[in-house]
Order: sequence, then C-alpha cells, then structure tokens
Amino acid sequence: MDTSGFYFNDNGYMICALNYVLGPYEHFSLYREEKDTYTYPVEGWYWFNSEEEAYNFFGIPWSPDVYTQGLSHLKQQNNLEENA
Repeated sequence: MDTSGFYFNDNGYMICALNYVLGPYEHFSLYREEKDTYTYPVEGWYWFNSEEEAYNFFGIPWSPDVYTQGLSHLKQQNNLEENA
C-alpha cells in the first residue's frame, strides 16, 4: 500500500494527507502533483515517500500495523464496516 503523502506532527500525533492539504482561508495549499516544487516545511507539513519515513523523521515509534489501526479507528468512528 502506498503511504506516501504530506505529514504533520501534532505533538506526537501524526496527521497524514495523501493527496493534498488545503490551509485555512486559502492561506496555502499543497498538492501531490506539485510535491517537488515546495520548500519544506510548509506550515509544519512535509512530504514523505512512506509513513515509516515520516514517523522516523519525527522520532515517533512506528510499526507496520499503525496504518491499519488508524483505518480501523476511522471506520469505527464513522460506523463503517471493516470490510468496506
């Protein structure tokens, strides 16, 4: 699974945007297609080629199931089926 995208460290909690980030009030925007044109960080956001790379950069412990745990939590929050 491709986990490349924009990552933001919010006090040890990783926020990820795989395709784009839109800043408040159109203050800034980041798009996957233009990732190589930005000077990072942009308002705290960085581009990483994988989730593991992002966690390592920020010094946050990572394991392969971090991503699936996050998806599971989101599905529960949104009352979605596990197999959806």
